[in-house]
Amino acid sequence: MTSDTILIRRATMDDAAAMAEYMNALGEEKLDTINPRQPITVEQERAFLQIAFDNPRAFYLIALDGPRVVGMLDVHAGKKPHDNHQGGLGISIAKDWRGRRVGRRLMQRAIEETKQWPGFCRIELDVVSWNAGAIALYESLGFVREAVKRKAVNFRGLPEDEYQMALVW
Repeated sequence: MTSDTILIRRATMDDAAAMAEYMNALGEEKLDTINPRQPITVEQERAFLQIAFDNPRAFYLIALDGPRVVGMLDVHAGKKPHDNHQGGLGISIAKDWRGRRVGRRLMQRAIEETKQWPGFCRIELDVVSWNAGAIALYESLGFVREAVKRKAVNFRGLPEDEYQMALVW
């Protein structure tokens, strides 16, 4: 399978079980690049989806290899007039699909969709300073480092830096 055969679409409530399974597998990896995760239930995943469904400027995208979720991205814009022009983005890819352009495809789709929102002009994300592959992907899509959040995370036993990056149009 290549990333070209992966289906990318918006998540629906029917995807909650597959999304929870994906998130639990991600948590079992104990990655040093994302927040540590406790196991998630299908009901909790449905609650996260409902929050996105209730916000006209929020969505989850999933990348599917058949019925299996192999990547996930969410964007949530502010709900108030002073902050609904911008939003935060989170992304993760299944271990066996990393480095195979699934993340790029998810990011491109998210950028395309958010550029259709009237007045929307900014996507921001946080990335740990040692995640060189993710940083390279973000920069190749036009994201720039706006800040270094010094000692912002403690994923590897001591406080370390995190970058804030943004794409602005």
